[in-house]
Amino acid sequence: MPVCQSRQKRIPLNCTFELTPLCNMDCRMCYVRMSRQQQEAICPLRTAQEWLALGEEAKKRGMLYLLLTGGEPFSRPDFREILSGLHRMGFIISINSNGTLIDEEVVEWLKKTPPTRVNLTLYGASNETYVRLCRNPNGFTQVIRAIHLLKEAGITVKLNRSLTPYNARDLEKIIDFAKEEQWMEYTGCTCNFKTYSKSYKRKKRIPNAIENMCIFPDTQEAFVSQAQWDRVQELRKNKRRPTKAQRQRLFSGLLFCPDCGNKLHFATCKSFDGKQDHYVCSSYKSSQCLYPAGRGEFSGGVAAMPPLRSGTVKTRN
Repeated sequence: MPVCQSRQKRIPLNCTFELTPLCNMDCRMCYVRMSRQQQEAICPLRTAQEWLALGEEAKKRGMLYLLLTGGEPFSRPDFREILSGLHRMGFIISINSNGTLIDEEVVEWLKKTPPTRVNLTLYGASNETYVRLCRNPNGFTQVIRAIHLLKEAGITVKLNRSLTPYNARDLEKIIDFAKEEQWMEYTGCTCNFKTYSKSYKRKKRIPNAIENMCIFPDTQEAFVSQAQWDRVQELRKNKRRPTKAQRQRLFSGLLFCPDCGNKLHFATCKSFDGKQDHYVCSSYKSSQCLYPAGRGEFSGGVAAMPPLRSGTVKTRN
């Protein structure tokens, strides 16, 4: 239904289903959370069938956007049934969650009925802060795992934060984490105000801080997946200077000697073809390492060196 018609008929295009006041955490500032005893004393929770019936009625009346929240919606044993049913009705669904119950198994069934976005609240930048505020000793670890699992599955994640006296000191760390996990244009986002000028008289544009940008996710078709984008950003953090042969390797700065642990330097020259390029331990010339070069398979950022030839012994001076 067009927006103008929905306004004329006073039909809301978006709606929020608060599926439960129950939550697996006990945040100090939360005014929604109830224990099961408190909930049952007021009234029983709606069943999955009741929520789906409400969804059918909303669908008939023209509703389009649906937010599923709580409490913690993933704490409901029948949440998968509710989400799947509402997904089949054609709603554009987003979910509010604290992220601590999202594991590999949950992400697997989310792939089958993917929401448009999962909004995760990051309450702190350490498990210690989660203990103070949410009384969960592993909360931060669980949320970080959920973020990475969802992004690897191609599900859009939005980070929210709730500022309280218990986590105010973590604000800068939370912002830094959000910068590292940011979504850019190649992943389907629109980014506005990336640069600014100090004066209209100056033509020079200055890069804007990421918190001052306006970023709109999922506004265009993505060129690369979120997992590919994250991997590329990780590789780009390493400085790689071109050699005199004007060649450089993607893994420069990421490989380390298995003997001494120092970095391996990329070695090449103009007369070398690609097969002759190799890596040399940075401490070999100073006689601190047994291995002159790294030629072999690379696993986990560490060069697997070939064994020494029989009948030869190399020792440090």
